[in-house]
Amino acid sequence: MKCININVIFTYDNKDQDTIDLFMREDEFAFNLRNEVAFVRWVINKSFFRDIEEANDLLKISMCIRPENISNKEFTKWTGIKEFLARGGKYYFQPNQRDKVENLIIKDTNIASETKPFNKLLADMKRLKLKVQKIN
Repeated sequence: MKCININVIFTYDNKDQDTIDLFMREDEFAFNLRNEVAFVRWVINKSFFRDIEEANDLLKISMCIRPENISNKEFTKWTGIKEFLARGGKYYFQPNQRDKVENLIIKDTNIASETKPFNKLLADMKRLKLKVQKIN
């Protein structure tokens, strides 16, 4: 059976990383691989189907994909796969790190709605480090 195995690492603003392994069947290819936005939305929906609010502070998605029983030619014919490979499988959701693709992925959702911009996150980390140094 033709399928795609997807290993996903989710990085968050306020909690530990999560990993998940997903499996996309051939009958899901046409709709979910039409472009990378559809593909990443499929990944998010499959991963957070129990509680989408868990993605409210999503910082980054890193993915590795592996086709099974599919030739490279057939695998890379899908626009979503071509775009995914061109990006290196990484999607950044900090407000000041997003591009058009990430904005389309989260459009009309609360995904990454609580994610801090990079400079705010960095300032928080420095402040925390200073507090730890003062304690020691």
